[in-house]
Amino acid sequence: MPGGELRILLIEDNPSDADLIRRMLAENRDPEFAVQVAELLRDGLALLESRSYDIVLVDLGLPDCRQGLEAALRVRARVPLTPIMVLTGLEDEEIALKSWQLDIQDYLIKGEFNAALLARSIRNAIQRKRDMEVLRESENRYRILFNTIDDAFCIIEMLYDEAGNPVDYRFLETNQAFEKHAGLVGASGKRIRELLPDLEQHWVDTYAAVAQSGEPVHFENRSKPLGRWFSVYAFRFGAAKRRQVGIQFTDITQRKLADQKLRESEEKFSKAFHAAPTLISISTLPEGRYLDVNEEFLRTLSFEREGVLGRTSQELGIWDSPRDRELLIAMLHDNQMVRDYPTVLRTRDGRSINGLLSLEIIEIEGNECLLTITRDVTALKRAEEERNRLALIVESSEDAIIGKTLDGIITSWNRGAEKIYGFRAEEVKGRHISLLTPDTMPDEIEGILKAMRRGERIERLETLRVRKDGSQIPVALTISPICDEQGGIVGASTIARDISERKAAEQEIVRLNADLATRAKQLELANRDLEAFNYSVAHDLRQPLTVISSFCQAIDTFCGTQLPGDCRDFLQAVLDGVQRMNRLIDALLDFARLAHAELRREPVDLSALASEILQEMQVAEPQRQVEVHIAKSAVAYGDANLLRVVLLNLLGNAWKYTGSKASAVIEFGSRDVNGRPVYYVRDNGPGFNQEQAAKIFNPFERLPGAEQFRGFGIGLATVERVIRRHGGSIWAEGEPDRGATFSFTLPPAGGLGTGGKEAGA
Repeated sequence: MPGGELRILLIEDNPSDADLIRRMLAENRDPEFAVQVAELLRDGLALLESRSYDIVLVDLGLPDCRQGLEAALRVRARVPLTPIMVLTGLEDEEIALKSWQLDIQDYLIKGEFNAALLARSIRNAIQRKRDMEVLRESENRYRILFNTIDDAFCIIEMLYDEAGNPVDYRFLETNQAFEKHAGLVGASGKRIRELLPDLEQHWVDTYAAVAQSGEPVHFENRSKPLGRWFSVYAFRFGAAKRRQVGIQFTDITQRKLADQKLRESEEKFSKAFHAAPTLISISTLPEGRYLDVNEEFLRTLSFEREGVLGRTSQELGIWDSPRDRELLIAMLHDNQMVRDYPTVLRTRDGRSINGLLSLEIIEIEGNECLLTITRDVTALKRAEEERNRLALIVESSEDAIIGKTLDGIITSWNRGAEKIYGFRAEEVKGRHISLLTPDTMPDEIEGILKAMRRGERIERLETLRVRKDGSQIPVALTISPICDEQGGIVGASTIARDISERKAAEQEIVRLNADLATRAKQLELANRDLEAFNYSVAHDLRQPLTVISSFCQAIDTFCGTQLPGDCRDFLQAVLDGVQRMNRLIDALLDFARLAHAELRREPVDLSALASEILQEMQVAEPQRQVEVHIAKSAVAYGDANLLRVVLLNLLGNAWKYTGSKASAVIEFGSRDVNGRPVYYVRDNGPGFNQEQAAKIFNPFERLPGAEQFRGFGIGLATVERVIRRHGGSIWAEGEPDRGATFSFTLPPAGGLGTGGKEAGA
């Protein structure tokens, strides 16, 4: 402390001691000491009030003060920043130690120091006081910082078991924020296991490692017993052997909760983003480059994620009109909201998607981006178009289409209903449907409504309804329950058709059927009378023919040789005429019996039957040369006797009409037409004009040119009747000089046929 002059206040009541000290200090030249003496304590305190000194030397034996350190303490109270040395004639270690504790810089015993020691002690005392003040100021600053920082701070001492393992730690010091962040009250001087017996061991191990290694750590962790998260910075405090750790920490529970909520929010957003049923995309604002798109975006527009991200909507051709995007972004920049803007998007395969577009500018990492949400309303638009189309159909329908509640209150009424019932829509809406019901049918509407409540559908209910003018009209009703989206029945729909014309037609049909039945009955009676007449005529004709034949035979027997040749010829002509007349009567009787014959159906081999008939004809006329073709296994189902009559007539006609042919050909066969067999008899005879085919089956009908052939015109009529009795059909095809073909069908086993008497016969 060289240079300058040190001002010293000596408070000493013994003049000789004061003079001795002054002389000792006068010997020192660097620095020089300027000493001022006060004999009493009060004088010294007064001097300290008026001026300042570099150091105060105080005798402990002053007369105006009790013995001990009282004088020094009173001086310390008056000048807390000035160094103080105590001078005493007694050696008292307890007082010396106590003086140090009370901020007294030195303790000298009179007679045991010299000038050099005194000067050095003064210099040291001054320096010690200065150092103490610096330390105290530093300590004060530390304390202020220690107790005013927002972070919690504490100093702990690690505690170990006998094996040297860290088991606990003690709080040596804590700041004011400690309690706030840690939630521990009165922690100083206590062990953590006292305060938190369930504290996780990793806290103890972490701080022990810091105390041992000297390496500071910074970490975040949660204390389950405290229910808090902490951000911790721990460092070794002092030498390693002290095993102390300084800990600065902050309660970050709220931040962690906020982070967790943020993560949950981000997770929820991500889930909502990707699981949303709407098309969502995030793109850069200027050029529209896609940063992210959700699954519905990819599914609806038929893209793959890697083919979309990083590309623009224009590159992908998504916007039907790229100018729409520019317009919408301009609206956003003008602070206009874009919500449910109708637009058309293009899929990857060129399909059009109708959408309602909502846009929002968002910020991601400091960059403006565009959040686009599009609701695909293609199906809704189509459904709306379909509803409009159906509504147009309903409105333009000629049928009455009426909607009503389950209580029967009319809710809709189309033009068809106006036309049928005569009421306008405004006249009936809100009224009960029973206004259309006749008074004679009071329970019908309630029955219909009960069926609707049960979810039943009523098909083609024919009933009567009342028009506005009071007249009744027959209608056919189809009534269906109306269900909402959840399947609940909320009403009913009635479609009513005016069946007045059909009812009139049905009544006319009933009348005509009655007339027809009456006429059929009359015809049946007439046919019976005709058949009876046929039998009667046939039998009545036989008797005179028998008489004529008998007399002719008698004349031939008794007078034949006497008759001239001409008379014999005349007689033979009469006999031949009688025979022809008998054959005609037999044919008429057979034709009449067909109407009464019972059918006995069984499988019939028509091929065998045809072969048998043709063999009989060949035997009867052996001189004939006829080429015969008979198909094999042509089997039909019918009455064997009657089918023989059919083939006998058809084959007989073919045999007869080919008699003049040098090379006659007769064929019987069958062919498949639409899955059913058609049987036929074909010949190469004279044939006929096809125009005459329609009347060829009429009784006694003989075609032109047939006079040269024997017959009565009954055969084909008989064939037609037999086939018709079986439920089949027959027709003829011919061409002059190129033969004829007669084709017929028969129903399969179980097929239809009259089975008894001929209908209408």
